[in-house]
Amino acid sequence: YGFFDAGNVFGERSAYTSDAQWAAQKKIRASVGIGISWVSPLGPLRLAYAFPIKQQKEVLDPNNPYVPLVAGDRIQRVQFQIGTSF
Repeated sequence: YGFFDAGNVFGERSAYTSDAQWAAQKKIRASVGIGISWVSPLGPLRLAYAFPIKQQKEVLDPNNPYVPLVAGDRIQRVQFQIGTSF
């Protein structure tokens, strides 16, 4: 099977949220991928491989390059699943 996934996760803005962090939260991330599934005697088994097509890159503070203003996305390319999905 093939798939396309898009979405974002965000919360409310606080006094500690920078403009760069707030802008990054509102961006949609997207990925595409392929996978295989098999109904085994143990239950459904699935293996999927995904590739990000739109992701958040890390944004560093210009005054301190060791401190990120916006953390980059942590990429999970391979997923193995046992059991049903929802």
